[in-house]
Amino acid sequence: MNTLLADTQRVQRAFPDANTGGRLSKLPLTRGSEGYNVRQDYVIKHMLPAQSLCSIYGPSGSYKSFLAVSWACHIAAGAAWSGRKVEQGAVLYVVGEGGVGVPRRIRAWEQVHG
Repeated sequence: MNTLLADTQRVQRAFPDANTGGRLSKLPLTRGSEGYNVRQDYVIKHMLPAQSLCSIYGPSGSYKSFLAVSWACHIAAGAAWSGRKVEQGAVLYVVGEGGVGVPRRIRAWEQVHG
């Protein structure tokens, strides 16, 4: 903790004009190892961590968008995914390319899963 305090004081000296106003920061300064013992919650059990940002990548034709749509629909519906428990919630799916096909895939999912 002494190192963290020293680092904080060094930053404060480097930026004396920074006005913190004594308020708590929305982005608190922490050590990388803090929170190592906190239980990880999942949106899709042991697959997709809660409170995180997810990116799916791979070569063309590797079914990335099918996986993303499947995850998104299962999360929105609160339905188990591939036998794994799913925590129902809101989904924001940002489509980088090929967005025209996404509504079709969602419609197909709805037809299969009700």
